[in-house]
Amino acid sequence: MNRPKPMPVADFRRNYTQGRTPAYCAQSDAATAKAAAKAQRSTAKKPSPTNALTKAVVQLLTLAGCKAWRQNNGAVYDPTREVFRAGSATPGISDVLGYHRATGRFVAVEIKTGSDKLSPEQTSFLAEVRRAGGFACEGRDLDQIRKEFLTWCQHLTS
Repeated sequence: MNRPKPMPVADFRRNYTQGRTPAYCAQSDAATAKAAAKAQRSTAKKPSPTNALTKAVVQLLTLAGCKAWRQNNGAVYDPTREVFRAGSATPGISDVLGYHRATGRFVAVEIKTGSDKLSPEQTSFLAEVRRAGGFACEGRDLDQIRKEFLTWCQHLTS
């Protein structure tokens, strides 16, 4: 394959500032507009309900006196090797983790939307958190999580 010789930066800038592009970069205005429209379509994805709920739960717990974060545990695609690399965390670990600032107790919320179900590992993880005195729940909507969290907080003070 014939590749053009690299152009020095100074030459490229001079061509660019004069409104010209190097021959190997030249595209018609229609092709440029089409490429820009395609890029905008590909990046303008609707947020998934799971991601939106996860963000809302982190914000809710933060406002309720917790330090909370999203815990990514899924496989990640490695384009260099063209394979998925396994997640590095514990199997079954919840999507949202944190701690209650006032008590130091652990907080875990497993986000589920639609017909998603807890895996046996997720069920086991949530049970362990509850046994240790932490807050653990399967979160399907924000109101349900808020009610369960407030109930848990009331049990701490009684």
